[in-house]
Amino acid sequence: MSTHAHKISTTTTSLPGFGTTEVDLPCSIDFAVYPIGTTVPFSDLIDAIEEVLKKCGIEYAIQETGTIMHGEMTALMYAIKSCHQALLAMGCPQVVSNIRVNTKPGQQ
Repeated sequence: MSTHAHKISTTTTSLPGFGTTEVDLPCSIDFAVYPIGTTVPFSDLIDAIEEVLKKCGIEYAIQETGTIMHGEMTALMYAIKSCHQALLAMGCPQVVSNIRVNTKPGQQ
């Protein structure tokens, strides 16, 4: 199991119909990636996912049933997208993820 931590910056954005909103929404995400129809060794896929998470600067822990990440929601969702892109680039014809998001005031 690997654990890494990095600081993520806070930004604001203007959402149509909602005014200016704080983008920094701390959360925990538990996600599992399922590559479909590939012959790439699973260990190579996990290594690629870990490399993406390191490059994104995400606090994470890879476990047997999935990966748990902590940080700002937008950054974590970007990291999941980047994991999908990395696996597709490795030749996986399809990638599916199950994602559970937990937001709680005072969390992080």
